[in-house]
Amino acid sequence: MLVCRRWRALALDTPGLWNVIDVGLPSDSRGPTQAAEIRDPIRLARLSFLLFRSSTIPLDLLIRDAACIDNVLPIITPHYPRVRFLAVSCDDAEDAGSVSSLLAMDMPLLVELNVMYDRSISADDVGTVVLNRYPLLRILRLYYGVFTEELPITFTHLQVLDLRICETRGQPSTFSALLDLLARCPDLVELRLHKIISPLPTTAGPYREPRPVHLRRLRELTLLDTPT
Repeated sequence: MLVCRRWRALALDTPGLWNVIDVGLPSDSRGPTQAAEIRDPIRLARLSFLLFRSSTIPLDLLIRDAACIDNVLPIITPHYPRVRFLAVSCDDAEDAGSVSSLLAMDMPLLVELNVMYDRSISADDVGTVVLNRYPLLRILRLYYGVFTEELPITFTHLQVLDLRICETRGQPSTFSALLDLLARCPDLVELRLHKIISPLPTTAGPYREPRPVHLRRLRELTLLDTPT
């Protein structure tokens, strides 16, 4: 589409037209030629161009194929402080380490995080979502992943928590520990747990009665589980 120089200049100087960036292609839609394009200098130059034109406003990043992360990480790393939305899909265990590098970054403006691993990837291989790294996080969707905390803080901004067959790391994975985490999310509006509860033992030591959790703002609760 051709436009006049004035409209072109206006578009180039409008960061809001460039701050939603789709990086890579889903693995099930690319052949060998398309896979090579992820490393193509032209595609990497395009990514650099979009990041530059987005100036300093918040970024939305969609990474539909984790195989491209190693190539784009040096380009996007300086821009992590302004990432507002991040969605990552990982279908291959060989790429799980790259996702770990991605999630290890502090993202102080991150509002929504969606991380989806293929079910075939072992929990030992997946990257850990450290909740404390994202202090403004409002929405977390984690499928077949691992999450933990560096410190047991209160997540006052978290409103949507969607966990599917996930594990915790760095603390005992018990039903009581899950309740303790939920108790530190007082502003939850939507909670979805898919096969999270049934695999958990009640305690990791002497039995203690789980304390009640009051989620006064909760409007939607979905429990998809199977009895053990």
